[in-house]
Amino acid sequence: MKEEKKATILFTGAKKYIQAPLKENVLSRLNEITPKGIVSWRQEGSYKKLARREIEGVTAEGFELKDPPLLKDFMDISSLAPWFPIEKSIARMWVDVETSLPVAAEMEVKTGRGLLTGFRELKVESYAYDLQWNAEIDPEIFQEDIPDDYTPLVPFSKEKGVESIKKILGIESKGPE
Repeated sequence: MKEEKKATILFTGAKKYIQAPLKENVLSRLNEITPKGIVSWRQEGSYKKLARREIEGVTAEGFELKDPPLLKDFMDISSLAPWFPIEKSIARMWVDVETSLPVAAEMEVKTGRGLLTGFRELKVESYAYDLQWNAEIDPEIFQEDIPDDYTPLVPFSKEKGVESIKKILGIESKGPE
């Protein structure tokens, strides 16, 4: 029998963890995280070309995708959608005009209410740069064992809001100082 592959998220402050099964289609998507794969994602949906710009001394061409299919697929097939429900997203990718390698990526995500959002709607913005391709990675950083003193995160609570998520994760609320 084939061993089921899982994604594990550790909440170190609370000594809790979440595990979600990774289906073959998720693994297939994760294996597309290569320079060629990332550039090809822009072809999966409608995109618009952005003006060229300099990023850390590199001339880069930009592409913008609204609600990229990859992100929606990943959330749906990884069982994370109820935990972190994405309503809208915009991804921008900047590609070196000489090498065609991605040099930076931007993401804006608007969520609905879910466990990992503290049952609030969020707007998340991220910017990744100084991307390295074929970098050596120490396999020790990918420990698969969950420490013995960690317990599963149980997502069900009648409470709502940030205080609920703090309680579930074992985070104490601090009063005014």
